[in-house]
Amino acid sequence: MKSLIIALATLGPVGYLPASGTIASAFTIPLIYSVYAQPVCVWEQFAIIASLSVIALLIIQLTLEQFQRWDDPREIVLDEVVGMFIALCGIPLTPLSMLIGFFFFRVFDILKPFGIRKLECVGGALGILLDDMAAGLISCGLMHGIYWLIA
Repeated sequence: MKSLIIALATLGPVGYLPASGTIASAFTIPLIYSVYAQPVCVWEQFAIIASLSVIALLIIQLTLEQFQRWDDPREIVLDEVVGMFIALCGIPLTPLSMLIGFFFFRVFDILKPFGIRKLECVGGALGILLDDMAAGLISCGLMHGIYWLIA
């Protein structure tokens, strides 16, 4: 059971690769496409994100206990999955929109502007998850703004 929890938090071998957060974000795109490409309204997407966030929080907490670490281990990449789901929420999915959403999310997750870095200071599993959720939220807002301007 412990190894399954760690495998979920690290997406198997992905968390142990160089640039693990970027690779995990990229691997999430086909999953998002398969979930959001169905006729799913935005409220259902919110429910998916809420459920995924709660599950991720529990898995990350259990993994931190196994690692006996309370910082943000680079091996844990499940938070990137949640962030990407948020970044592309309510966005018409095209190859270009998914690429732009991926780019925005990675930039905000890496640079952590607009107070995102302070969310890491919450600590523990919640801090690990919150900064990616914020990066996803800012990316999503930017994507919606772009769609509003060009529509």
